Amino acid sequence: MSKLAEMKLMARGNPRKIAEYNLKEREYYDFIKQYFDDEHKFVDSPNEFYIKEVEEKAKSGDEMDVMRYKILKDRFDYYQSFKGSKRIDNAREIRSKLQAKLQNGDKITKDDLTAAEKLARTYPGPDSLVLYSRIKREIDSADAE
Repeated sequence: MSKLAEMKLMARGNPRKIAEYNLKEREYYDFIKQYFDDEHKFVDSPNEFYIKEVEEKAKSGDEMDVMRYKILKDRFDYYQSFKGSKRIDNAREIRSKLQAKLQNGDKITKDDLTAAEKLARTYPGPDSLVLYSRIKREIDSADAE
């Protein structure tokens, strides 16, 4: 689920990536239909109690139960990541590290560019967009040399 959400975020404005995202989303929901039915309910946003219940069933070793647990646990973890201020604090930390690298003249990597792009797409304010542009220019100038 988290990879699918990230794929959607990074696809904005790019028709090819949007098409890839739509295909992956369809595959994901087909996958869910394969493992869930009336007896084994799919819950879009499972709670901790339901996760524990599914985990107990998965301990039996049945492959279907194990996959159901993995799918639901992934969704649970994804929705838990939105609670509290962890996400905002993480964004602030990433922004600070990237700004420090630029100010100190440290080497900027492709990973830094990817982090800046995700930051700019998630929080599209002027600060994030300027940071992304500066890092992009640094990478482009380093590639030109």
